[in-house]
Amino acid sequence: MRMARSWIHPCALIVFFAVPAYTAAGANPFREQRSLNGAWSFRRDALAPASWVNVTVPSSFQSHEGDAFHGIGWYKKTVAPVPVAENRRILVRFEGAATLAEVWWNDAKVGSHLGAWTPFRCDVTDESCRAGPGRPHELRVRLDEKVGHDTQGFLPVIAPHFGGLWQDVHLEIVPETYLDDLRLLAVGDLDKRCIRVEVPVLGGHIKDIARMELRYRPRGTNQWTVQAFHPEPRDAVVRDSSQPVLRKQTDLGTAGTRAAAALRNDLLQAVVPVANIRPWSPEHPDLYDIEVLIGPAHGGWTDQITATVAFRKIEARGGELLLNGKPLQVRGILNWGYYPPRVAPALEKETYLRDFQFARALGFNLMKFCLWVPPRRCLELADEMGILAWMEYPTWHANLTVAHAPTLTAEFTEFLAYDRNHPAVILRSLTCESGRDVDQPVLQQLYNLAHRMIPGSVIEDNSSWIAWNRICDFYDDHPYGNNHTWVATLTGLRKYVKQHGVKPLLLGEAIADDTWAAPDAVPAGTANPRPFWVPPFLADEPRWLSQMRGVAGPGGLESLQKDSLRYALLMRKYQIEAFRREIPAGGYVVSVIRDFSTASMGLLDYAGKPKWTPTDWDWHNDTMCLLRTPNDCRTFFAGDKLQADVLISHFGSGRLVDGALAVSIRKDGNTRPIFRADKSGLRQDPGSVQDALTIAPVLPCVDRPTRFLVKATLATPSGVHANEWPIWIVPRAEPAKQPRVWLHASCTDAVNRALAPAALPLGAQDPPGVVIAQAFDERLFQLLERGGKVLFLPDGKRHSFPLDEHWFLRGAPYVSTHPLLNVIPRELFVETQAFDLASRVIPDVGYLKQVDPIVMLWDTHDIDRVKTHGLLFETRVGKGKLMVSALRHDGPANAVGRWLLDVLVNYLQTVSNPKNSMPLAVLRQEVDKIR
Repeated sequence: MRMARSWIHPCALIVFFAVPAYTAAGANPFREQRSLNGAWSFRRDALAPASWVNVTVPSSFQSHEGDAFHGIGWYKKTVAPVPVAENRRILVRFEGAATLAEVWWNDAKVGSHLGAWTPFRCDVTDESCRAGPGRPHELRVRLDEKVGHDTQGFLPVIAPHFGGLWQDVHLEIVPETYLDDLRLLAVGDLDKRCIRVEVPVLGGHIKDIARMELRYRPRGTNQWTVQAFHPEPRDAVVRDSSQPVLRKQTDLGTAGTRAAAALRNDLLQAVVPVANIRPWSPEHPDLYDIEVLIGPAHGGWTDQITATVAFRKIEARGGELLLNGKPLQVRGILNWGYYPPRVAPALEKETYLRDFQFARALGFNLMKFCLWVPPRRCLELADEMGILAWMEYPTWHANLTVAHAPTLTAEFTEFLAYDRNHPAVILRSLTCESGRDVDQPVLQQLYNLAHRMIPGSVIEDNSSWIAWNRICDFYDDHPYGNNHTWVATLTGLRKYVKQHGVKPLLLGEAIADDTWAAPDAVPAGTANPRPFWVPPFLADEPRWLSQMRGVAGPGGLESLQKDSLRYALLMRKYQIEAFRREIPAGGYVVSVIRDFSTASMGLLDYAGKPKWTPTDWDWHNDTMCLLRTPNDCRTFFAGDKLQADVLISHFGSGRLVDGALAVSIRKDGNTRPIFRADKSGLRQDPGSVQDALTIAPVLPCVDRPTRFLVKATLATPSGVHANEWPIWIVPRAEPAKQPRVWLHASCTDAVNRALAPAALPLGAQDPPGVVIAQAFDERLFQLLERGGKVLFLPDGKRHSFPLDEHWFLRGAPYVSTHPLLNVIPRELFVETQAFDLASRVIPDVGYLKQVDPIVMLWDTHDIDRVKTHGLLFETRVGKGKLMVSALRHDGPANAVGRWLLDVLVNYLQTVSNPKNSMPLAVLRQEVDKIR
């Protein structure tokens, strides 16, 4: 927007009246639009000119040429005769053509366009006139898919690259002098309480435009408010006119709130004040319909465009995002534009309606369009529904260099013009994970362009990792990670923000977890060749299931999906809650809306069905109850005190008043609580977190691990907010009943102090009990061969099993029906492995047939097979028994880890023998891999 200032005319009287001819927003008597969708002809560039085939537009190349086709294609269509009336122009409009389009009309080249995502037009008026009246026309389009183009986005990573006329094509008949709706700026200025419009005027006779009119009305009403701007007097400038005029060669800039309009250098600008405005927000997505009309000094109007306007303000202030001056928390879902079996994004409004309804039902308020540009009807629907949007423009690992700056600037100008009138779009990222080798002047240029085209916008240069943010209005990070390292990760982000200047912190993508997809999860999984949307690991699952069935029996396999759903929900839930607790004003985007071709980490499965119900997510909203325990542990010893704090995170539209908090603890399956505490009179401002209630109940005695539920319910005049957390109470071992153990020389002092302070050192004689070890030597091998019992806790060093840090989001536990499960509830492993028991894993166990698995992790993320990582298993070695546990048994507040160690020691001393055995030579080979 031009920034020059100009004087402003006084506002004329604004009247309300009904205009019957314009009762339907969008009805336009000055323009005609004809769809060119439907039957077209197509041929590949390398084929003979006669090799045309029939195709349907809109569609991608791949829909009719196959997913493997990537190159250049030609389209043609015969267009019925178009009468060319005097003072009319004929345009061909493409809503989206991937990627480099060249257009011919009757053998004359009429235009070209680079970029797959944004609309463009070609003027075919002159060529239509040359053809003569009554003659049909031929429209031809050459499209180069341009694989690898800088703005192809991320979608080609998880689906075949696409090209073609993938969106609608129209014929538009417009006046000789017409308004360019593709470059329209139409916004509501919340501070100055006015509508601002800026639109180029195209065609001939622009100098004849002498007056304009701007009409507006709240969406859903029938009465228009009309502001007319009259012709400018020729003799003198009348500064005190009671009738605002359309000034020539004047730039309005951004000053003033009185009605004013100007036409300068073919750019029409207008400012119209609005009384009793209705701000747009997710709770109240109030929209205004507007119509802009232009015409000569005398006679009727010559053109009109319609648009939607909203009054909303987004700003970054300190560490907060503010929407209309109120704290806003972003709770988003990531969307890559992945809509199989299409290779291109979906076009139907109904598809996006389902996505938005699903997101809202799970407590999300934003969708991040990550590295793609959605069809206009999608953004219009977001405006109407009050779904916030984050636009991340499609430049993933792109050439953001000075050499590419002109092309990037041209495409970004279209991106920004495309979405700038949508109030739903509150955040913008110029690129994603593009690294430090990006030319900073290019990012600065694009950042400045965005702020110039969209005043008051909130923009970042690079949605990636916080240290890569260099030119930004907010910080962004993608901290995919584990529960047991999550708080430390957030602490590091908080420290970075403090050191580098406080701005809002958003997690642009994070908080993910895969779930088990059965071999028949995708009906087309048996097709040959495999469709792109069928993940390759599905083909390997029957082998893996058969192997596990042969090794450990069928038990546990039937629960893979159920266990993974529980595991994934608990991980996502904890990371959201901990983030809201540790970064009170921050926001987050959860990955990802649907399962995709290489990972099953979606909130929707491969069949498009929700994995969880809204009830499963009813804890997730503007106002949430949070839990804090020492080290965020989830297991406790019987008889100990549960030291816990319940906090409230509040981002409601108003101040929380008269809140009544009730916290209870009950045994799972019982309705009567064993503990209850209450606090009333709670008050809290939006955008804050407060410690509401501290509890310290003594936990009951149990004789086996028992699941309890901690529930917090906050009742307020505006509603009830509840949350619930499973905890496990385990028996505390009696010292007199603890088994005698011996420590191998490989055990560190820390292990000795933490796990077996009463243990004896292993001597020359074979002990009658269990030996705990962390590395192998000849003494330990001989002990096993002679019948010894060894509990092995690998340290990942020489002569031990290797250990790797592992993203637990890459899968979930497999819990077999091993005899230990008679003592240990399988749900205990599912619910605590990513919490108290979290540690490194033994990666990609290749000797499954030689062990009895107890708890393992399956992994199918971004791979074509099922991997199995070791957590807990046993085997026979010689005459002895070897139990291997990579689970965490030490650490503060790790009740289950310490209790489990005793259970494993006791089990090893029973007469039960493992089903499978590992030859000593294989064991030597496995533990000698680390040098």
